[in-house]
Amino acid sequence: MKPLYNKQTKLVGWLSDDKLNIFDSNLDWVGLVAADQSIWSVHTKDWIGNLNGTNIHDTSGHIIFYNPETPIENRPKPPIPTMPLQHTRPEPPLQPMRRTKPICHHKPELIWAKRSWQKFFKY
Repeated sequence: MKPLYNKQTKLVGWLSDDKLNIFDSNLDWVGLVAADQSIWSVHTKDWIGNLNGTNIHDTSGHIIFYNPETPIENRPKPPIPTMPLQHTRPEPPLQPMRRTKPICHHKPELIWAKRSWQKFFKY
């Protein structure tokens, strides 16, 4: 499991090692990643963003959550994807080890999305 952090370097969730599922900090399943790297809310079935490496971008291409393994950068606005086939609920993951808080290198030209984890995943 890869930890996901917000702009303030707060741990907000986890990306599964296979990069197919996203869990909140309580390990509840909140998002699925389709083959085209589009991210879908499991609560509303809406397209909410895209995965770039281990970082999450909103539908405008702005970074919203990150993992230090992938450079923090904005992406061009992605095209609207087609809804993926029905995805089965994953097995609950084992509790990951807590990581130390990362250093976030804010770039002045970087535009961060302004939504919270709960608003992004719509629950």
